[in-house]
Amino acid sequence: MKRLTGMLILMGLFSSAGATEYWEACNGCSDPQERQAAVRSVPANTAGIFDAYVMDFERVTVQKYRVSVFFARRDGGYQSAAIRVPTEAHIAYEFEQTVHAIKEDIASFEDDTPIPPGIAPSVYDLVHDARLQKRISDYINENLNIWQSIAAPLAVPLRALGKIVDLNLGISVTFADGSTAKFILTGLDGGLFSVSYTFEFEEGSARDADGNLIPSSADQAAPYSGVFSTTANAEALIDFINQWYSGEMAPLICSSESTSGGVTVTCKKR
Repeated sequence: MKRLTGMLILMGLFSSAGATEYWEACNGCSDPQERQAAVRSVPANTAGIFDAYVMDFERVTVQKYRVSVFFARRDGGYQSAAIRVPTEAHIAYEFEQTVHAIKEDIASFEDDTPIPPGIAPSVYDLVHDARLQKRISDYINENLNIWQSIAAPLAVPLRALGKIVDLNLGISVTFADGSTAKFILTGLDGGLFSVSYTFEFEEGSARDADGNLIPSSADQAAPYSGVFSTTANAEALIDFINQWYSGEMAPLICSSESTSGGVTVTCKKR
């Protein structure tokens, strides 16, 4: 206890000037969990005093910690400890404003982002096409223009804001035939005045115009059951499964039947 108390006093003598800064995300965390995140964010085996900022993207708050890493001879290894210190007002303000802006901009596109037929007429086209998924991601990024709606952050590093992807922020897209899919924010890239966002297709999010799951694997395709509003919609699903999952490695068979609710399609292994 005496060693720890003395070390904390020593930490208090250091100012933040010249300290190496580290940034970590800890969403919805308690104070002890934030302290642990602060300790984890700095080098474990390098003695020194470090500033660590722990960001909570759910609560839209950032808390600063002073972390000390020192070699304990008696224990024969390095130890770390963190104390809570005031967060600079300009950093707290910039973090709050930027995160709110990113969330609001993505939410404004969340309900329905139409994809032009020239890029892809249907979600069926992209389930197994990584290049087309990239084209749609690029289209979203070009039309979202998040960074143009907010001031470029100066105090909070872009690499730190990139951790907002832990929230799984997503955008729903709709194709000309009424089918839908979801793309999740997976990264930020670039610099202060040229930032791009990376969205990736979320596996299992592809749905046809009737809301039926479009299977992304043979396991999802058998067993399978869906109700379609038209015979054409039902046949589109059957054709897709036959194309991708009815080979030698995945011998599946599908059948359709007219019911009171529409056309029911069931698929199973042979």
